[in-house]
Amino acid sequence: MEKTQVQEKICKLAEDLFQKEIVNVDENANLYSYFEMTSIDVLQYLLSIENEFDFEFEDEYLNENILYEISSLTSYVMENVIVQNNS
Repeated sequence: MEKTQVQEKICKLAEDLFQKEIVNVDENANLYSYFEMTSIDVLQYLLSIENEFDFEFEDEYLNENILYEISSLTSYVMENVIVQNNS
């Protein structure tokens, strides 16, 4: 799976969950702020990503540096999907 495909899926999951289209947002945008997420929203979003890509977030990486930006979230998913597919 290519980076653009992963990024599109990550954005689509957020759009579907929060019923708001991502427009005029670059890959360094803060999803937490953009969608005005609560802590429950974040958990629901993470679970939807885990289900979509069939992996689990490692506890030590559950921080705002990884989770809130489209680019960092995409990179994290890419690393974990590739690792699991190669296992």
